[in-house]
Amino acid sequence: MKISTNQILAKMNKFLQEEIKNLNEKKELDYPFYVINIKTNKIASGWEFKEDAQDFINDIKETHPDKVKDLKIYSKAHLQNKLKIDFLNKNNWYNV
Repeated sequence: MKISTNQILAKMNKFLQEEIKNLNEKKELDYPFYVINIKTNKIASGWEFKEDAQDFINDIKETHPDKVKDLKIYSKAHLQNKLKIDFLNKNNWYNV
């Protein structure tokens, strides 16, 4: 079976597009700070700045005051090294 150069290039292009999509999805999950539900160990949100994470908690406090006690801010390093939560695994995320 012969495969043309165009077919090879098309397959390579498709593969590269899928890899780029995967990398972008992972990048969307990568933040310096995370808000974690300490009862479930699920990630509620990720933030560039700790202050923004605190603002998120404050917003939740206004609408769902009963849920705030379970939310805590952690750095990415703490999340990975101490809590052993993989932020790239979408199963570790949930909506508050």
